[in-house]
Amino acid sequence: MANWRCGNIKKELMIIFGVLLLGAGALLYFSDKIPKGGERALTQEEIIRMQIEELDKLRQEAAANPLTEEDKKKQMDELDKLRKESEAKPLSQEEINKQIEELNKLRTQQ
Repeated sequence: MANWRCGNIKKELMIIFGVLLLGAGALLYFSDKIPKGGERALTQEEIIRMQIEELDKLRQEAAANPLTEEDKKKQMDELDKLRKESEAKPLSQEEINKQIEELNKLRTQQ
């Protein structure tokens, strides 16, 4: 009888330890997403201001490195090609992801 009771205690301790370990892992994982005591949530105006600043920065970069007519034509040809392919057959999720990656590559080449 004593051995049976001891086995249950060991199991309970293992479960408690596992739950504590899982909780510690979750806390560690989400710790960067939880605002610290000194931080405050951003207001809508602050978020909009930050987005405007980012947009201005992107516009300045685009003005510094304008696309050549050849690059624009290449992008339009690629876009037309993708449109024709999408009209010919419905796209799978894999193909959609591939096109998104290609578009992002073209955008980063600017």
